Amino acid sequence: IRIDGPMSQSVVALEQAEIQALADLYHAAGPSVVADCGLSVREVGDAVLIAATRFDVLALNRLVGLGLRSLPSDAALADAMSAIEQTGSPRCFVQVAPTGASDGLGVRLERLGLRQYNNWMRLGRSLDDLPRPSDSSSATLLDVRRIGSAHANVFGSLVATAFDYPPALSPITSQTIG
Repeated sequence: IRIDGPMSQSVVALEQAEIQALADLYHAAGPSVVADCGLSVREVGDAVLIAATRFDVLALNRLVGLGLRSLPSDAALADAMSAIEQTGSPRCFVQVAPTGASDGLGVRLERLGLRQYNNWMRLGRSLDDLPRPSDSSSATLLDVRRIGSAHANVFGSLVATAFDYPPALSPITSQTIG
């Protein structure tokens, strides 16, 4: 599926926000988390390569932004492949956004030895017309609370468990609290 026109601009904006958030997450890691997880962030042309080399977790070892605004040259693809190999990560994937600028990129990556793994979907909804807490249809037993640094480790463990990550990765998300 390819998205063109005004919707493509939204996809680009969302991808750029994700790229910045991932880079910030890795840059914010303390020295012990960086060492224990093998974290690195590197710009590769117009893309950003994040790696957690000590773990075989694709979501944490990926190249994002390749072909987001323009189709990369063969030299840029060769640089990207070299950068991925240099991380030493067990596995890594290239996240290709469905914009007009990425036309044919998947086929070119396959020619370089990569294969399509799966498809991700980003869901969104308007915040207009949200149900009011007093509406009977929104009754819930869910208890939502703000957490602080005292709960950071619990949060990190919860995220690691929810995504089936090794427990040693929990400090990456723990650091976002507080």
